[in-house]
Amino acid sequence: MRTYGYQVDSNLVLCDDMSLPNTGSKDSDAIRWVGNQSGLAEIRVYAGSDITIASGNKLVIELECFSDGTVASAAPPFANSSGWIDDAHFYLLYKDSADDELSFSAGDLVTAMIIPQGLLRDRDWVQLRFTTDADESAHSLDAFVRAIA
Repeated sequence: MRTYGYQVDSNLVLCDDMSLPNTGSKDSDAIRWVGNQSGLAEIRVYAGSDITIASGNKLVIELECFSDGTVASAAPPFANSSGWIDDAHFYLLYKDSADDELSFSAGDLVTAMIIPQGLLRDRDWVQLRFTTDADESAHSLDAFVRAIA
């Protein structure tokens, strides 16, 4: 995996040169533990190849969280005093079909976010979900979690 100028822990790589979906959703290659690093960890997503999402098409990158390293433990990334909110989403990038063309050169930073303290609550494993409405499988992304403390 390219490191983009950072020291990248292989245990925190979410995806390495992973192709985008051919119409639909696709999860990153791995679910990674961020645990009590929340607030001290950052997710960074880079273009693994040149990427162009045409006007009229969408690309969505969404944070998913889990209580353990299994897909079965998935939960929305927001909770309140009553518990987890069923229809909550945390987007790192949201380009819908009404937006103009979006393009990146290989190696460009696509998006980044610091995981806010308290966002995950007891869900301290993360994964990304990529969604497109066209065949974007010729394009690829790299993503990793980076400790910032």
